[in-house]
Amino acid sequence: MAKDVLAATTYRRVIVFPALSHKFKGKQVHFLFSALKVADILQELLVQPVPLSPPFLEGIAEWRDRILPVISLEQCLGLQVKSLRQPPRSMVVRIAGTGGGNANGLHGVLRVAPNIQMLSLPIECTPVSSGWMSHEHLIRGVYEWKRGFLVVVHMENILKGEKLADK
Repeated sequence: MAKDVLAATTYRRVIVFPALSHKFKGKQVHFLFSALKVADILQELLVQPVPLSPPFLEGIAEWRDRILPVISLEQCLGLQVKSLRQPPRSMVVRIAGTGGGNANGLHGVLRVAPNIQMLSLPIECTPVSSGWMSHEHLIRGVYEWKRGFLVVVHMENILKGEKLADK
């Protein structure tokens, strides 16, 4: 019984954090992830650069004996990245198992602003029409809310490298 309550509670929780970018159309951009998709949030993580990698790939990092890509969501989506006053945190995200013997699914690391919040659904917001960004294949949805824009990224396409370098 307690397990069911915990699962239902986690299912309705989301992680929201501001983009490490300048405002878009005069409003702050925030990213939204299901709490179920977040495997870990770390204060510090050693990131090793990868020579000749595209701008969205900040490098690779070791997490729980795995080598994971460290990805800039802002670079993936074509947002202008700004410098931070505080060091970013690292958030390990996962997508469901993708076959090929990888029952745990794909994982990746995102560099995120330190002011991460966990919120409960529903969040009062309004969908934004398509055409918001040129990288729509990397976005599941964009919503306007009281603090700016909420962007739900298509993490599977990002982790699989779907047309990232083309844009």
